Amino acid sequence: MFRLFPSPLPYDRTTANNGSSRLRLPTASAFLQNATAKFWWTSHQNFPYSLSLCDIQTMQILKSILYRLARFYLLIFFSTAASPITITQIESHFGGKVVQKFGDKLWLYPETTSTRIFVAMAYASQVTSLFDGRVIFSGYLQGFNGLSVQVQAPNGDILTYSCLSRVSTKKSADIRKGQPLGFSGGDGDKCGGHPGVSLYLLRNSIRINPLDHNLP
Repeated sequence: MFRLFPSPLPYDRTTANNGSSRLRLPTASAFLQNATAKFWWTSHQNFPYSLSLCDIQTMQILKSILYRLARFYLLIFFSTAASPITITQIESHFGGKVVQKFGDKLWLYPETTSTRIFVAMAYASQVTSLFDGRVIFSGYLQGFNGLSVQVQAPNGDILTYSCLSRVSTKKSADIRKGQPLGFSGGDGDKCGGHPGVSLYLLRNSIRINPLDHNLP
């Protein structure tokens, strides 16, 4: 019958002056060294049919080591995971300046808060996509939008680029990040009197703040 490890841990039995014997346990370093050797040995053997107490203890140590390694790599993964887009990244992408953020007071209606981001930029500047996706709308969009392009990401998010002076893409076109969508406009009150582009993000038909969520 096969066992998981070739031999038990090196327990030593010593004899006292009165003739009685007692079991001397190995040191922690010896225990870990033995566990490492056993781990190597088992990787070259058939699966066992029985386990000894020493085998179980060694498996518990290996389980603890693997748990710590998994936790370490998960921490590394989440520390390098995607994070929400920043105003600096938006300004760098469009070559303009964010003059209105999600939650700011509207220019025309100060009692109402904005649900979009407005990037001021030179009139007729090229507007490019922030991420890969498919154009689901291109044309005039009602509701303080003017000429607009809507791009849907693979995860279902929809980013609307509005207040454009001209569009340069069509519905159903596949778009890559950085590909032209149109040109910035300055459609009067709709854009607060600033030439540029207005952005709003839809997730599950609800407008959300792009600065609080990861873009696709």
